[in-house]
Amino acid sequence: MEDSEGSTTATTLTAAPSAPPPDVAVTDVNSSNITVQWGSVPFPGQPTASLDSTTATTISLSWSVPSGSVVTEYLIEWTRDTSVGCSDEDTGSTTITATSHTIPDLEEDSRYTITVTASNGAGSGPVSNTVTAMTGEAAPSAPPSDVTVTDVTSSTITVQWGEVPFAVPVLTVDSTTATSISLSWTSAGSEGVMYEVEWQRDTSVGCTDEDTGSTTITGGSMTSYNITGLEEDSRYIVNMTAYNSLGNERSEPVTAMTMIAAPSAPPSPVNAMVESSTSITVQWGEVPCIHQNGDITGYSVQYGVMGSGNTETMTVSGASTTQTTITGLNPIHYLLH
Repeated sequence: MEDSEGSTTATTLTAAPSAPPPDVAVTDVNSSNITVQWGSVPFPGQPTASLDSTTATTISLSWSVPSGSVVTEYLIEWTRDTSVGCSDEDTGSTTITATSHTIPDLEEDSRYTITVTASNGAGSGPVSNTVTAMTGEAAPSAPPSDVTVTDVTSSTITVQWGEVPFAVPVLTVDSTTATSISLSWTSAGSEGVMYEVEWQRDTSVGCTDEDTGSTTITGGSMTSYNITGLEEDSRYIVNMTAYNSLGNERSEPVTAMTMIAAPSAPPSPVNAMVESSTSITVQWGEVPCIHQNGDITGYSVQYGVMGSGNTETMTVSGASTTQTTITGLNPIHYLLH
């Protein structure tokens, strides 16, 4: 089902149970019937998680299936330990059915705490032991600032430099609706950093009407933003620049397509021609491109006797059809729209 903003919700289909009920027992038997009793599927037990390996941006872990438990999925949650190194937060979670997982896109040289929770149709079991892991170091993503030669002699050169300004942010599209794009990015990892997000409609796809914008986000701890008020069914190019007093770094651009929505304006112009005392031909132009909000698949023509308050609807299929003839009318005044 599609809501007014073009977002789509869906419900997965039911399936056969993944395990039988426990404690099945025959409690009574006579010449014509057998009485059977059984218990409900219990909550799953506590997984035992362990660290397998790490890289500069990933952590791999695995866990055991709780003994005697029926498990349908596992929830993995991770949090960056801000008491070590940079204070920028980095949290996440994912749900899987396997018993091992590699968490990607983590911050370099950072300590993370990770837990696993098993669940089934009865609910969620206890949280696993906490796994603590340190991602590996990586080469700095930018050179130090303000490199200068301060003294030269016949045999020496004295060089000074400032801090490494910050890392280049990696921009990601998380989700879209008909009029919005949600973004997140990796932290630039520097004090006093600000972000400028810029977007523009790709006029090489669909309509040629321009739509551009930008916003400045202060506070280095913010790593997400929702761009709103965009045009429906449009491709946007989004860029981000991180900057502070030491300089700036620009991310690689990302593209995102907003979702379709109902047309926001009628076709124009609309004309009616009387064919006979019982028929009228209606002709119409195109819906303006910026208001189509997706591919046009058909039109609805409503008509009724003026002043009666009653209308009938004729549906015309096909985007290229721009006229229809209404027949079987009475020789009186009609209102069309």
